[in-house]
Formats: sequence, structure tokens, C-alpha cells
Amino acid sequence: NRFAELDKVKPYTSDTIFSQVKTYYLQLKSNGADQNQIFTALSDWIYSVANVKNNEVAEIFVSFFIQNCEVYS
Repeated sequence: NRFAELDKVKPYTSDTIFSQVKTYYLQLKSNGADQNQIFTALSDWIYSVANVKNNEVAEIFVSFFIQNCEVYS
């Protein structure tokens, strides 16, 4: 797990990332965005912040958060 590896190098890094994603999700939700809009906005945000090579990587990252970190809860 890449997040566990990050935490070994710098403790609580994964918690910080999870919190940032959840916070951005809550901002989008409070502004009335639906799930499709939220997915797109989160993907675009990850793409720009993480400097990934393509948007598909960002979409996979967001999908991970949706499934494993209860982003849509």
C-alpha cells in the first residue's frame, strides 16, 4: 500500500491526504454539486495538485477514495 509507505517516511501523511480529499468533497457537496460533478471536480483537483501524467490516473485515485475512504458518505 502506497499510503503505508508514505506514512513510514513521514507519519500521518495518508491521514492528511484523506482529510484534504474529504474537505474538498464536503465543499463541493455544500455548494450543491451532484456525484458526477464531485467526481469530475475531485479528479481535476487531484490532476492539478498531484501533477499526475494524465486525468485517468486522477480518476483512479478518486475511485479509490470513493470505495475505500467513504468520500461520498
